[in-house]
Amino acid sequence: MGKTTVNAPIDKVFEAVSDLTRHADWAAHPISITVETEGPVMIGHTYSSGKSGNKLGRLQVTELEPNDHFRFQVVMPNGWELEWAITSMANDEGTEVDRKVKVTKIRCT
Repeated sequence: MGKTTVNAPIDKVFEAVSDLTRHADWAAHPISITVETEGPVMIGHTYSSGKSGNKLGRLQVTELEPNDHFRFQVVMPNGWELEWAITSMANDEGTEVDRKVKVTKIRCT
């Protein structure tokens, strides 16, 4: 993952990265994410993601501080769990975005 600077105001950048249905717009890999909880994005908001056979991954927002940081948990169809953390900070060139992901659970069969 890592840091990147986007030439746009922090509120617009944060709006894009915290709307997981827009993840495919900036992700390095093809992905489809569908919202399952209607309304504005907030802690507890849920999504489904991609396909592995007929199974969907589940995503849930765990932290949200507008224009600062956003965290969500991913439970993959194979049982693995990931935690994503995205932070944003305004700078002279626009908005710096830092993305980190860590594996929090590995399912062994």
